[in-house]
Amino acid sequence: MEKIIALCGSEPEGKFYKDTLSSEFQVEIYFTAKEAQGALSDPTVAVAIANCGLDRIDGIGFLKEALRIDPTIVRIAFSEQQEFKIAASVVNEAHVHNYLCGELDSSQLKSAIEAGLRSRSKEKAVDSIIETLRKEKDQLDETTLEILETLKNNKK
Repeated sequence: MEKIIALCGSEPEGKFYKDTLSSEFQVEIYFTAKEAQGALSDPTVAVAIANCGLDRIDGIGFLKEALRIDPTIVRIAFSEQQEFKIAASVVNEAHVHNYLCGELDSSQLKSAIEAGLRSRSKEKAVDSIIETLRKEKDQLDETTLEILETLKNNKK
């Protein structure tokens, strides 16, 4: 089961995430960026959500750390206010997949997570194909060198 790490500004916000997402995901709720960042190293973390409208919990810093640790983690920012400064920061610095503002809405949140996970799945598939092609190229290079060496030896 994929894990969601949520950095929340309040108990009701944490309860909302648990109630909305626990049937489909393992949800961990944190109220400080330091605690939440410590949980990001778990390889089952698929989504990081942060309340970025509260300076006291450093949601933007948390999402930037999620990006640094694993760029494939889906990053979703939330703010109760529509502020250009916050939107610009989360997009430009944390490269969020979605920025939700206003009152939390369960269908909007689920939709943002599903879209992010679809994108993540595609990214991982592309990365896997690239890795396979690199390995095949390396094997082909080795085979080519062996053939050239054999031809060189046979020429003598």
